[in-house]
Amino acid sequence: MKRFLSIAILTLMVRVVFAQDQSTWTEIDTLKQIVDKTLVEYKAYSDSSLSEHAQAFLLPIVQERPKYSILGNVFKTEIRLDSIVYHGDRTSYLENGYYKTETFGHGDLISTKYYDFEGQRISEEEFDKLNSVIGPCGIITGRYFYHGKKKKKN
Repeated sequence: MKRFLSIAILTLMVRVVFAQDQSTWTEIDTLKQIVDKTLVEYKAYSDSSLSEHAQAFLLPIVQERPKYSILGNVFKTEIRLDSIVYHGDRTSYLENGYYKTETFGHGDLISTKYYDFEGQRISEEEFDKLNSVIGPCGIITGRYFYHGKKKKKN
């Protein structure tokens, strides 16, 4: 009975540890203010690990979205957000230490370089073979920073 109880408690503890929500946040530093846009450097973190570091222009826009998904477009609400247009280098880091650096000019991809966990440059084929990166699925029409805070789930 004690053995069964010990195993049950251990199993429950393992589930609690692995079931924690992922913590993500973004740090943004303004580099240059231009009339209708702002050049920023931002760092995105996932569970206290740097996942992305980039420079980009932020363009303020307003989008209309359905207020209630059940009712479709009957009731709409306006959402303020900043459209992200990459300009300069964007580095995406993977959990195993591999990373890729993409160079952009006003949103257009100029070049991509791939690196292993030691910082040695590798080919795209080696990078893809050693890392199972899935996605993005479909066509990405834009990337945005939303204003405000995400509501916490109860």
